[in-house]
Amino acid sequence: MSFPLRSPSPRTNLVLMTLAYALVGLFLVIQLPGASPDLAMDRREGGSLLAEVEETTPCAILFFGLPRAFASLVLPSVRKNVLQTNPACDIYVHYYNQTLDRPGRSGKGGRIHPDDVYLLDEYASTVYYQAEVEKEFIEKRGDLLQKVSTVKDPQDRLLYFPWKERTYSNRTIENVIRMWNSIESAWLLMEREASKRNIQYKRVAMLRNDVVYLTPIYLDEYTADDTAVVPGFGRYPVSDRMVYGPYEAVRVWASERFERIDEHARWILENDEGRALHAETFMNVTIFPAMRKALRNSLGIVEHPHCCFLRSRADETVWMTDCDYNPRRQNVTLSSIGAGIGNIVERLENVLGRRCIGWPYKIDHGFKALNCARHSKSLRGYTDDL
Repeated sequence: MSFPLRSPSPRTNLVLMTLAYALVGLFLVIQLPGASPDLAMDRREGGSLLAEVEETTPCAILFFGLPRAFASLVLPSVRKNVLQTNPACDIYVHYYNQTLDRPGRSGKGGRIHPDDVYLLDEYASTVYYQAEVEKEFIEKRGDLLQKVSTVKDPQDRLLYFPWKERTYSNRTIENVIRMWNSIESAWLLMEREASKRNIQYKRVAMLRNDVVYLTPIYLDEYTADDTAVVPGFGRYPVSDRMVYGPYEAVRVWASERFERIDEHARWILENDEGRALHAETFMNVTIFPAMRKALRNSLGIVEHPHCCFLRSRADETVWMTDCDYNPRRQNVTLSSIGAGIGNIVERLENVLGRRCIGWPYKIDHGFKALNCARHSKSLRGYTDDL
């Protein structure tokens, strides 16, 4: 889908002509006045988003997790709604060097191409990577996995396992710990490299490797030093899927989970037994208060009123209901998000630059998925144009 560009003014033309003659070979990336940043995108086929940028407050964007369908689904959205909107930020990536995703709560499973994360080199000037294999993960977190599945409270019930949550299994807990491990590893990677380069980042974002970003992310959107931003969807009771903001607050979000587990378990035992390592409860009870303390602001965590991203799966499907607003479950998603997205299929296809296949269909746990695989003939009469 293409959008008409506004014609530049005569004065703008004069400036551009002068620069063109004076600086041979210089490429200018211009955001036209009045153009919606939501529709601004790179229109150079196969081109790079690399551009000269003015010196700004040092910032970093950290990606974490298992890169499901990274090249076909995640990368197009990252280019448009993360890299282009934050061109001065350094990029750090921690990922699991895993080639097969098992079926489960995360979908039907399928092949993963972990090296696809290196495609970021084409669109960002500074990218650092760290891969982790299964053996390394077990060496780091095996004792914790054993602890969660065996340690009991005085009533002979599992102390750390969230047995009140019917959707949680041993596999679920393992996935939570894998996510936390990747988050912390990405943070430590950033700290090491920043120390080597004598850089002190002021603003940091923590983003998933396996989602399609439907709306732009601007790290400087909330410029206050006492405010961090989280999504306004996936609130169970809060969302743990993303954060950006001041360095100190994001440091708590990214690097203090494991060290606070025992403290959290003691609180849960006295106040809400059976939910110890329920991921969102852990954030709400233990991590968010620590972030507010770091921010010195009791109201320092803001839920973004429009941000939306959808989980991508290894079989190249997208979970379409992640940002849905349901009047019967008003506490899960802010109503402003759905209103701002509009037709979510059209929005998704615009971000991907191609048509998806067929229509959203129901899967487990009330979710809906849409097949957005590349190089497939669409059931709606379109052909993949990438």
